[in-house]
Amino acid sequence: MKTFKGYMKEDIAVYKPQDQLKPAKYNKIKIFKDGWQSIQLPSPPPDKTEIDKVIAICHNASDQDKEEYKNCDKDASYYIKEHLSKNSLQFDEDVIEYIEKQVVPIVRHYKNHFNRARPYQVAAFYNKELRRFKTGTSETPSYPSGHTVQPLVVALHYAKKYPEHKGDLIKAANICGYGRVIAGLHYPSDYNAGVQLAEKLMEYIDYEKF
Repeated sequence: MKTFKGYMKEDIAVYKPQDQLKPAKYNKIKIFKDGWQSIQLPSPPPDKTEIDKVIAICHNASDQDKEEYKNCDKDASYYIKEHLSKNSLQFDEDVIEYIEKQVVPIVRHYKNHFNRARPYQVAAFYNKELRRFKTGTSETPSYPSGHTVQPLVVALHYAKKYPEHKGDLIKAANICGYGRVIAGLHYPSDYNAGVQLAEKLMEYIDYEKF
């Protein structure tokens, strides 16, 4: 019987057995007020209903899509920084990195709860070809997308400072978030859940802790 990433192929409904998932480091959370745990995300749709869409999106990626993905794979807030720089808006790279790191345990909390298999795992299970992009950052359950949550929280943070740039900042964040769908690393519903989580997390930021 074949195995894949440490679990039996018949158990494809999960990314890994629950006891093999890395725990969320809740003690690292400093800038989010207690209560974020009450944020409810909808259960993801069945993987089989989305896998063909992911394959089509990924295999039709443009050269621009691929370039944007490469930039964001190195730096989730790449296009946020680019927008801020082009418009001579002050920002602190250390603050951006700090916000991204603060989001990680919260995203992990939800990823571990849903424990959704990645598209490449589901494609392999159904013997479908998925030519996903290369990355070193997809070793977690799929739902929600962390690369959607991180830059969007950063964008919404700077949108408070520069409200007239809110639309452009969100657009810049979404280049990274949806780029992971284009890359074949996430489902559209992973992206949508990431947007929802990021927006709700803004209600729990304690700016006195910055």
